[in-house]
Amino acid sequence: MSPIDGIQDYRAIDERGPTRAGEISLEFRGVKPVPEDGRYGSPGRLFTMWVKMSPAMFFVGALAGAPFIGLGFVPALCAVLIGNVLGGVLTGSFAVLGCRTGVPQLQESRLAFRGTVVLPSTLQWATQIGFEALTLLFAAEALVVLFNIPFVAGAIIALVCMGVISLLGYEVVHSVQKGVTVAFAILFAIITASIISKNPTVVQTTHGGAAVGSFFLLLAAALGIALFCTTASDYSRYLPADTPTYKVVLPVAGGMIISMTWIESLGIVASPLLRGSSTMRSVFLITGGGALGEVTMAGMALGAISIMVLTDYSGALAAQAAGINIIRPLITVLSAFVAFGVALWLHSGDVSSKFQDVLLLITYWVTPWAAIVAVNWIWQGRRMTRQSLLELWASPLRSLKEGREATMAVIALVVGFIVALPFSNTGLDTTISKSVPALSWLFGGFSRHYLHGADLDFYVGFVVAGIIYLSSLLLRGPRNIKKQHINKKQHRNS
Repeated sequence: MSPIDGIQDYRAIDERGPTRAGEISLEFRGVKPVPEDGRYGSPGRLFTMWVKMSPAMFFVGALAGAPFIGLGFVPALCAVLIGNVLGGVLTGSFAVLGCRTGVPQLQESRLAFRGTVVLPSTLQWATQIGFEALTLLFAAEALVVLFNIPFVAGAIIALVCMGVISLLGYEVVHSVQKGVTVAFAILFAIITASIISKNPTVVQTTHGGAAVGSFFLLLAAALGIALFCTTASDYSRYLPADTPTYKVVLPVAGGMIISMTWIESLGIVASPLLRGSSTMRSVFLITGGGALGEVTMAGMALGAISIMVLTDYSGALAAQAAGINIIRPLITVLSAFVAFGVALWLHSGDVSSKFQDVLLLITYWVTPWAAIVAVNWIWQGRRMTRQSLLELWASPLRSLKEGREATMAVIALVVGFIVALPFSNTGLDTTISKSVPALSWLFGGFSRHYLHGADLDFYVGFVVAGIIYLSSLLLRGPRNIKKQHINKKQHRNS
């Protein structure tokens, strides 16, 4: 019995998935590869899939007016634009792997991590739960303002709405995203006109080195919320394997850059009106309240729920990639319960600082992982035969041998993450440095002392992890090159 036939028994039901665009059915397929004859769809639909309009993006822009940043409109706009371009291009590039492999993003990571893929997959699951909780916070608050109900009730309503869509899976998620994109565009056009009509003035309160530090801190926040590269393949894996690269990258990056820059720049403009607040009631008031305010709250809630669907769906796939032997629909329910608890914690205390801290802390590991996966795919993944890849992705996790390359992947991930920490800037850095002075340099020390609070963690982590992992491959150059030539020859013969 081959590894493909001998996968775990629970996956017998995991054969079921959509077969055409617009099909409304319950998807059971989790991390199992989508067969070649099961591929369908046009890459153009990725544009509406990656249009991101939610309160979370709005409040990332509004951070520009927070006391700890204090940027003017132009530098703040440049910061969020650069962050969105970096995140959009990276996400689009990783979406290409979904077409080529037919598996979700973390399952594809087996190629580099083998059995140790449990580590990044678990981190991804936790990250998606964190994103879901952040977004649930805004969805619940919008429903509280709209219906005058308790926060817990608003959170439960949002979770139920999210759960219905997330449970159904891939094709329904695509269809819903396409349907709400036009509605979001109209809604946010109205909100934009309403806010601009109030003629708010964005005043820069930081200057010199402090302004540079604030610029890179806001850039980090924008990039952090745009780092969807860990989920990109989740929504492109049903596309035909021979889809041209540019037809995948352009709609993904375009959808993200256009929509997120629009919403975040709107948040920048509105920041003087919000006065540092990150509550939906503030948004209700600055739109003038009344019918327009209610429509705005309904749209904000719907936008947040649509993002929650993506985080819940991808989180379940990451959990399966980590070896959780439960069908995807049930894992989405488990993730929702955990996110509910985290959202309740976020709702207490200073939401603005918690929002920034959680956003950054749950994504710092992503760029070291991205560097490792990118290097590995370029080095060997694209040269392997289809059969070899299928056997790797369909084999039980416990049967995968780790090997030296997998060990080096973990080392590169951990070292890249740790080395980058001194270049980070979160509220947790300050707390730890005060309570445990010996760790003050490890947690944001370089940023505080030499960079005026600039957050360079993402870039340092990417470069360090990439160099470490690439160096480990180069040291085994002759052996790997021989394998690559053999695989390339086999691929041509097949």
